[in-house]
Amino acid sequence: MVDSHSKPSAAQALYREIQGITKQPIRKVINTHFHWDHWQGNQAYAAASPNLEIITSERTKDNLTKPDAGVGGLSYVEKQLAAVPKEIEQLKNDIQKASNPEQKARLEANLQQAEAYFEELKQFKPTLPTRTVASSVTLNEQGREIQVLVLGRAHTDGDVFIYLPKEKVVASGDALIDWMPFLSDGYPEEWVQTLAALEKFDFTQIIPGHGEVITKDHLGFFRGFLNDLIAAVKKAAADGASLEEMQAAAEQIVAGGARAVVVKGGHAITKATDVFYDGSRMELLQSEVVATPNTHGTGCTFSAAICAYLARGAELLEAVRRAKTYITGALHHSLTIGQGSGPVGHFWNVTYPTD
Repeated sequence: MVDSHSKPSAAQALYREIQGITKQPIRKVINTHFHWDHWQGNQAYAAASPNLEIITSERTKDNLTKPDAGVGGLSYVEKQLAAVPKEIEQLKNDIQKASNPEQKARLEANLQQAEAYFEELKQFKPTLPTRTVASSVTLNEQGREIQVLVLGRAHTDGDVFIYLPKEKVVASGDALIDWMPFLSDGYPEEWVQTLAALEKFDFTQIIPGHGEVITKDHLGFFRGFLNDLIAAVKKAAADGASLEEMQAAAEQIVAGGARAVVVKGGHAITKATDVFYDGSRMELLQSEVVATPNTHGTGCTFSAAICAYLARGAELLEAVRRAKTYITGALHHSLTIGQGSGPVGHFWNVTYPTD
C-alpha cells in the first residue's frame, strides 16, 4: 500500500474495497512523504495487520516527529485539534445567518463532516513508520520486485518514489501529480533535478498522489512548468515592490479618498502578502503562494468574495480575510480548460448531496 489517506476512517473504507478484491493481508505500507493526507490512515492498516511494516525515508520519519515541520506530522495533528473547533463554531455562526435553504443545507453538511472529523482526531492514534531508508532499496514481495527510490528533494525533503520495473509503473506521491503542486514544503530547483533522475527509469505509467493515472510524458510537462515557474518568480522578485512600498501605496490611495484598500502581493516567492489599510488599521494578510498557471478570474473573484462576505454581515477586514482564504482555495483547485490560462475553481468548497 502506497500512502494511507488522511484519516483512519478513509483508510478503512479503502481497505474494505481491497478486501473485495483479495483477502490477502497488507504486509507493507510506504509513506511517500510526511503530509497529513498521506500518513494519518496508517493506524487502520496497523490494526488490520499486526505484523505490518511501515516504510519511509529517514527525513520523512524526522519530519513526522519534529515540531513545525509543515503540513504534516504529530505537530500538525495538534494544530488540527486546535483549528477544527474554530471552524465548527464559524460554520454554526454561518448557519444561523444563512437565509437561503440550499446554502443552509450545504453549511449543515459541512458542519456534520467537520464534527465527525474532530471526533476522529480526538481518538487518533499516531502510527509512525517502523522502518526508514536513507537511499534507494529493493524489496522482493511474493516474487514482485519493488524499488523504493530516494532520488533527492522535491515536494518535501524526504520524498520516495515506488517503482515496479516489471509492470513499468511508478507511484510518485505528490512529487509528480496531474495538477499544479503544493510548494510550501518544496524545493523547486532541486525538484527539477529529482524529476530528471526519475525520468531515467523505464516506466510508462504514473500513479500520482492525487488525480488520475498519467503517462510518463506528463513528467516532462510537469518539470517544464517548474522551470518556467522558477524563472518567472525570480523575475517577479527582482522587479517587484517591497513591503514598505506597498504600505506607502496603500496610504496614498486612502489619502486620495478611498475608504479602504487592499494592495495585492500574490506574486511573491514564498508568501502571498497583501496589505490592508483603512486609514487606521494597516494589516498584513499572508497565505502560501499557489503555483498554478490557471489564474484567470483571480482578481474579480477575490473582490466578489469580499462583497459576498460583507453582504453576509462580516466586518470589512474580516470579509477581506475570508475572501483571501477562499481565493487561495480556488487557486488550489484551479482548472485546466482549453488553451492558455484556465479559471480558478470557484466551487472548491461546495459540498454536493451524495444521494
